[in-house]
Amino acid sequence: MPMRRSQSTPPHSTSRRQCGDSRLVCRRGARRLLSVAAGAAATHLPAGERAAELLRTGALYGMVHAAALIAVTGMAQSRGRPGLPLAIAGCSFAVGMLLFSVSLFALALTRSKWLGMVTPFGGVGLLAGWAAVGAEAWNAARNRR
Repeated sequence: MPMRRSQSTPPHSTSRRQCGDSRLVCRRGARRLLSVAAGAAATHLPAGERAAELLRTGALYGMVHAAALIAVTGMAQSRGRPGLPLAIAGCSFAVGMLLFSVSLFALALTRSKWLGMVTPFGGVGLLAGWAAVGAEAWNAARNRR
């Protein structure tokens, strides 16, 4: 039996949401693939100990924050509409992972010192994401009272 749409739901909103979710899942999958590839490179490529350490660090932070991004997305979807802290957390984790992990990968593989200057900006993005998650938890606890 087909599902009935409520009067307030526009006709193609479900398919648009699914399409957007598919692209989001694809981007997240690409980030995880990059993290796993960097971890494998750190283990198997003779790039030197410093390069291997950079690759491992980028891979670890990428995977941890990819999981955090999934959790934030799940929280936002369970609430129907994300509040400002969850939106900030999601964007901060996404941008932070990109800047932090990818700059470490590039630094390890190219040894271009200037790439090391990008990494702290990614770290700030990750910290902002965690601060926003904390703000969301604070708001949720306050609203339960």
